[in-house]
Amino acid sequence: NPNLWGHSLESMVGADLLNRSIEEKFQLLYWRERNVEVDFVIKMGKKLLAIEIKSGAAKDHRRGLNTFLNRFPQSKLLSIGGSEFLSIENFLLTPIADFFNPS
Repeated sequence: NPNLWGHSLESMVGADLLNRSIEEKFQLLYWRERNVEVDFVIKMGKKLLAIEIKSGAAKDHRRGLNTFLNRFPQSKLLSIGGSEFLSIENFLLTPIADFFNPS
């Protein structure tokens, strides 16, 4: 069931982020504006990272991220999952601060 898998994946990433937030010293937030949202927002100091979890096809995955970036232009964006984004495994093994550093 793709919907159940997607919700499970979001829950797993959310639980991981909540656990890491204490040790890695960041705030875990949620953002929604009217009918667009991103799955998670990380605030580390004054820096923001918007995260979108994708478990399947990437249809319209950028809508929430693009709206967030328009609202918070200095933020970083990250898409996780699916075949065209950062893998879940790599995300789980990477310190959050690394996502704020330029690649």
